[in-house]
Amino acid sequence: MKRALLSMAFVACTPTPRLPPQAPLAALALVLDVEGSRLRADGREVILAGVNLSGSEFRCIKGDGIFDGPDANALVEGLASWNINAVRVPLNESCWLGDARLSPDLSGEKYRSAIAARVHQFRARGWFVVLDLHWSSVGTELANGIAAMPHAERAPQFWASVAHTFRGDLGVLFDLYNEPHIANLAPDAAWRCWRDGCTLDSRPVAGMQALANAVRGEGARNIILVSGLNWSNDFSQWVAYRPKLDRVAISFHTYNFNGCNTPACWKSAPSDVPIVMTEFGENDCGSAFAREAIGWAKDRGASFFAWTWNPWDCKLGPALIEKWDGTPTPYGHGVRELLKKKPTGP
Repeated sequence: MKRALLSMAFVACTPTPRLPPQAPLAALALVLDVEGSRLRADGREVILAGVNLSGSEFRCIKGDGIFDGPDANALVEGLASWNINAVRVPLNESCWLGDARLSPDLSGEKYRSAIAARVHQFRARGWFVVLDLHWSSVGTELANGIAAMPHAERAPQFWASVAHTFRGDLGVLFDLYNEPHIANLAPDAAWRCWRDGCTLDSRPVAGMQALANAVRGEGARNIILVSGLNWSNDFSQWVAYRPKLDRVAISFHTYNFNGCNTPACWKSAPSDVPIVMTEFGENDCGSAFAREAIGWAKDRGASFFAWTWNPWDCKLGPALIEKWDGTPTPYGHGVRELLKKKPTGP
């Protein structure tokens, strides 16, 4: 049933504390830098090797929580058993900004505080964290899915608030938009829209440059990840239309069922920019594709985040685990075995 269009109202975004006083300073002091096509920390090359934690992009909209899974301590222990060094946390634009139609217990200040607390807990373990705008709103509707492009006004507002909240911790990376996908435009026009914004289906959308400007406008020097088109598996014109931005890396998605899913395609990625495979997976409950993708990433010096740390069906997820304690699915078993081999860097 089509959602009725209601007037939008947002509460003011009061930033949450950026670093809790109880967090170990040694873990929080380790920050990432971009040097050519590599990520580095303390002068050493780093490959981020982690997982996605789906839930915080949709639970608040459904009205039954903020996160999927157990309490934070149990979650962290399960994650630690896989030898990760990074986590990607998907966010919801409407929940972060505090849409008046959502429960105040699950959105606005409560949502922002919960996200900040979880990020700080991950950072206290020495893990890097990627935050991404996963679900953005369309028109006056709630952020109830992956829009073709982010909202022209609310997405920059979202990133200004997120950047203000986490600008004190350069171990947090910002993934500007999960999976841009523009249909019915010629390639050059689609890439211009991707960078500069345009009107799609009579609705104005924000380009990657506007989102990057919102981050940098808050004084945040955090590394920014910028995905390509076609659900983030097309980087064919990424360099030509690259936003004016420093400390930047490419965010890239690959699955066994999408368009760029072979080493020949992966090798076409720009060679002078860090690559972060922020999502990869396979829907056959096997791990052959995941092993190939991780192997290529390590050879390339690219980072990688498996989708997803949730006990769902390994075909429909694709899900890495059967239980929150880290018990793997057949797909997850292959990923876990490769993660046990210490990735480059901390």
